[in-house]
Amino acid sequence: MKTYLARGLFPLALLAALALALPAGATVARFLSLDDHVALAQLIVRVRGGESTTYVSKKDGRPRTERAYTILETYKGNLGPGASLVVRQMRGSVGDGELRIAGDPELREGEEAVLFLVQDKEGVAYLAALGQSKYEVVRDAGGAWVRRKLDGLAFVTDDKGEVVEAVDEPPVPLDVFVKTLVSLVKGE
Repeated sequence: MKTYLARGLFPLALLAALALALPAGATVARFLSLDDHVALAQLIVRVRGGESTTYVSKKDGRPRTERAYTILETYKGNLGPGASLVVRQMRGSVGDGELRIAGDPELREGEEAVLFLVQDKEGVAYLAALGQSKYEVVRDAGGAWVRRKLDGLAFVTDDKGEVVEAVDEPPVPLDVFVKTLVSLVKGE
């Protein structure tokens, strides 16, 4: 099961995308396996999105958007269920324009998601790897699923520097994802 999620399905889809043209304005990143992502993140939580606030930073004049979250479940880190968390992104409106970073996902009020986060000294959290760090939880008659939208991302595939456009991964049952995630966090 670990192999299916951590190394199996996405790399196959990634190779299938080699023929696609790279979109203008994509953020190029290293693709993180689930193993790599767990190692990178300081905090991995399932959350429910609350309200957001956008402001312009006094330090650099760039907008920031902060979204409040309530933690539903913790897989890594020291914040437990019921705790509040703020996730900050470099995005928002400035005058007539808007700053957005390609590959940085939309964080929405009311959504349920599994987030992979890093925190600064003040405890403010940031997505560890842009869109790779947000798994949206979708519930339907068939159960609960996680999926990632990787819009605006492209990945370096090897040491030669070949770049391919990201493709969305197929949904994975939430219980399978969580079981694999917990196993990786425990180092099993």
